[in-house]
Parts: sequence; C-alpha cells; structure tokens
Amino acid sequence: MTKDNSPESRPDIHDDIEKLTDDLLPGAGGQLAKLFESEGRPPPRMVWSPKSSDYSNPLISRFAQTCHALAQPDGRVLARDFNVDAFRPLQDWLLHLDIEDDGKVFRYLHYGDGIASVRGLSMLGKTTEAFGGHISTFFSAVYRAVLLQKDWILTVHTPPHKVFARQWERLIVPLFDDAGSVAQFTVLNVPDNELRPGLDIIPDPVLIVDEDMIVRYANRVAREVFGHQDHLETHMTLFAYSGIDTDMPAPPGELVKSQAVHDVVSLVLRDTMIQRFMLTISATQQWGTAYYVITMRPTAV
Repeated sequence: MTKDNSPESRPDIHDDIEKLTDDLLPGAGGQLAKLFESEGRPPPRMVWSPKSSDYSNPLISRFAQTCHALAQPDGRVLARDFNVDAFRPLQDWLLHLDIEDDGKVFRYLHYGDGIASVRGLSMLGKTTEAFGGHISTFFSAVYRAVLLQKDWILTVHTPPHKVFARQWERLIVPLFDDAGSVAQFTVLNVPDNELRPGLDIIPDPVLIVDEDMIVRYANRVAREVFGHQDHLETHMTLFAYSGIDTDMPAPPGELVKSQAVHDVVSLVLRDTMIQRFMLTISATQQWGTAYYVITMRPTAV
C-alpha cells in the first residue's frame, strides 16, 4: 500500500513543524537528524549567519552579494526593496515566498524553472506543505526558524530518492517589513550534480531514465533532437519524450551490478518521418538510486 504523505492525511504536521523548528534554532539538535535518517538520508548541514567562506557554490556567493547590496545599514533586506528582476541571472534557481496564517504557511510567489526541472514539477503558487513527506516538514520548519531567528541561514540537504541531484544548497534571506518583522523570504536553491556538466558536452543524445521508465534528465543534444527545450518535459515517459519504444534488457540495478552494456536498434517516428537509432543502454548508481543511461546515435534506415 502506498504511504499517503499529503498534508491532509497528517493532521499533526504543524506539531511536527513546531518541534523541528525548536531543533533548528542555534544550539539545538537531534530531531532533525532523526527526521532524515528515518528516510535513509543523511542529516542536512545548517549554518546560521553564514560567511562567504561557507558558500561552496559561486551562484550562492553571487546571490549573497546581491542581497548585501540591497540591505539597509543594519543588514536587513526590506521586502519593499526586493524585486525578482534584480536577480535576473539567477532566476532559474530563485525562490520567493510569502508568509501566511501567522507564520504557519509559506507560499511560493516565484519558483525558478531550474529548480522545477530537477524536481519535475513547479511549486509556484503552492505551499511548502504541498511537497508532503519529511521534506515538507523540513522546509516548513526551516522557514519558521528563520522567521523567529530573523537571520540568514545556509542549508545543504540530500533530496528524496529519484530527484536527480546529489544535494541542494540553499541560502535563505529574510525580507523585513518597516516594523522590523519578517514578511517574506528570498532564497537561492542550487543543486549539486556532478554528472550534468559531463553529459552536456557529449555530442550524442543521452537520456537518464529511472526504473519506471521516466526520463529524469536529458542532455543538451537530446533536448535539441527531441524538441523539448523546457526542462520540465524531461519528467515524461521515455516513449512520450522520445518516441523510443523498446524493452530494457534488465532492471537498472542489475545492469549496475553486472556493468553490462547493450546495443539495441530502435525505430522512432518523428514529424511523419521514421528515424533509426542505435541505442547503447547501460546503468549508473547515483545517490542510492539506479538509473538507465541511454545514448543514441542516428543511423540510416
């Protein structure tokens, strides 16, 4: 039976968030690690009042510099001074959240396309509770803690299985109203995925597909060949994305263990034309999940 993690099925979710919020405040600890370990994931790293040396990603550093430039002499960034356009080079990884229900609900006013492409869905207009599961509780508790602490926080966490990223690095900056209360948040949320840069320089189309035959990543050439420039479209079935209809030689976990590589010929109907591809099917183990790696080379029909 599938576990229902929707907020509606968990009337105690706000109690969980309050308990975890206390755990996130400086000097506390314990419950956060248990939350992630219960899902087989390592506990996240949390840094309050981060310094420039704490940022491992250059985009996070650039975001921090932009926020510092917007800040008042006392270091606060005012919500009325915030404008998404000021972060135009970073917008794919930018989040902007509003606060509702006396600090219990956090709703996305901006949700970067890059983040949506990795997750496979956009949370624009939705709340942190809509994620479900432990991630929903974690996100809500972090924002609640920032609301209380009125400070910047850097978090680094491992995503749930089947999210094609090794970890997410987030810098959360509170946005204040004129009375000195936190009114909103701006966040830069950047994935760390060592495979993506290498896949994007390969001259052939490459698709990363999970055991359910859902495309989790398509390299630059694959997006061009199959006409899917929108990253969100990668979370389609292999057939819907590419027209490829072929049986896999084995589950991806077995291919990882055997290190086997299989070549398969597949005919694809594209724009009323039949195209012939030679598929090289292998598998990789990433962050506890096995994926098919499908490399395609067009051949004559």
